Amino acid sequence: MVKYDCHGKTYDEVIDELENWLLIHYSETPFEIITGNSDEMKKVVMNELDALDFKYGVPIDNNGIIKVF
Repeated sequence: MVKYDCHGKTYDEVIDELENWLLIHYSETPFEIITGNSDEMKKVVMNELDALDFKYGVPIDNNGIIKVF
């Protein structure tokens, strides 16, 4: 499974990189975006996913990732 890891990246870096990454890996769904426990990072990622109309969810057993379908 393809994964994008936000660890060690600033919010601005994620905003700059994520849209392009999502469009490159669109055909490889489902994939995971690892956000860790940062609520702000989750918000940044979810805003990008919403803007591009991706469907996603946060697994009950691991709220440090966002699964994109």
